[in-house]
Amino acid sequence: MRLLIRIVAVLAAVSVLGTVWFIAAFATAGGLGALFASGPLGALTIAGWAVALVTGPVTAVQLWRYRESGRRAGIILFGYGVGYYLVGLLALRSPEASVLQIVIAVAVFALPLMVLLSPQTRLLLSTGNTR
Repeated sequence: MRLLIRIVAVLAAVSVLGTVWFIAAFATAGGLGALFASGPLGALTIAGWAVALVTGPVTAVQLWRYRESGRRAGIILFGYGVGYYLVGLLALRSPEASVLQIVIAVAVFALPLMVLLSPQTRLLLSTGNTR
C-alpha cells in the first residue's frame, strides 16, 4: 500500500507540472482569451487548473509523508478530474472529441482516487502507521 501511495503522490506532482506547462503553452499561443469566452467547458477547465495548482502540491508532499491531509487533498484533486471528464463526456462533448480519450482520462484520474478512497489507505494515513 505504501508504494501505491507514493505512486499517487508522484502522479499528483506530475499533474501540477503538466498543468503549469499547459497554462504556459496556452498563454503563449494566445488561447487564454478564447478559453475564458468558451462557456461552461472553459470555466470548468480554469477551475480545474486552480484545483490542480492548489491541491496538487499539498497532495504530492503530504502523501509522500503519509499524511491524512494529503489523502484529502488528493481526493479533491483526482475527484475533480473524474468529474470534469465525466461532465465533458456526458454533457459538454463536441462531436469531434474522442470518446476513447475521455474514457482513458477518466480512468487515469479514477485509479488514484480509488487508492485514496480505499479503507486501507485511510487506515494507514489516519494512524500514521507507515510500515
